[in-house]
Amino acid sequence: MLGLVASLLVSWVASGQEPAATRDLGDAIVVAEDPCLDSVALADATAAWLDDRQVDARMRIEAFVEPDAIGLRLYEGESLRVERRLTPAPTECADRRAALGLAIALAIDAAVLEAFAPEPAAPRVEPQPPTPVQPPPTDVEPPPVVAEEPRVSGAIAIEALGGFAVLPAPAFGAAVTGEVLPVPWLAVQAGAFALVGLRFPLGEGSVAPLVAAGSVGVCPGRAFGRLVRL
Repeated sequence: MLGLVASLLVSWVASGQEPAATRDLGDAIVVAEDPCLDSVALADATAAWLDDRQVDARMRIEAFVEPDAIGLRLYEGESLRVERRLTPAPTECADRRAALGLAIALAIDAAVLEAFAPEPAAPRVEPQPPTPVQPPPTDVEPPPVVAEEPRVSGAIAIEALGGFAVLPAPAFGAAVTGEVLPVPWLAVQAGAFALVGLRFPLGEGSVAPLVAAGSVGVCPGRAFGRLVRL
């Protein structure tokens, strides 16, 4: 079973720069020798997942074929930005083009989002409270200090899914996962996903299968520094 998962992050980006030069997908894709693959067919399969056939003129996508896998390398100029392998490789030509086209589309999206990702914010330095000054004796009691209520935080992730050898035919779908931290040490999670397989023959007719599932979880939200979370 091979699962191809690409996380799609949603962000709002404002930029005043001039638009970058673009070129057609067919000119940006270089294909290794394979009876099922050529740059035009692979560009059409990729464009089916994108809204536009135009990509950054600096991008170059190399599709390669290995004995038990197919894959791609996405370059921006001379820098390797993304490398993916699909194994085992689909044997049918249509499935091979569809799988590699989806992988290229996800790689292009990931490279574009990474280019526009904002710089990480510098850690906030809390000001040190001033040294308390002892007030003069008085018969008036100071007001009680009210502790600030902790704020609820959370996150949501949307993913595109591709499955090969999960169903009798390649399947594609999406998953949504949400997490809420009502208190800093407890996380409540819920999610669902669905995969729709390509139609395949069955008996006298054909079938388009659907797999769907959901999940709910509660787990401790302990954090150790900024990079490790249990």
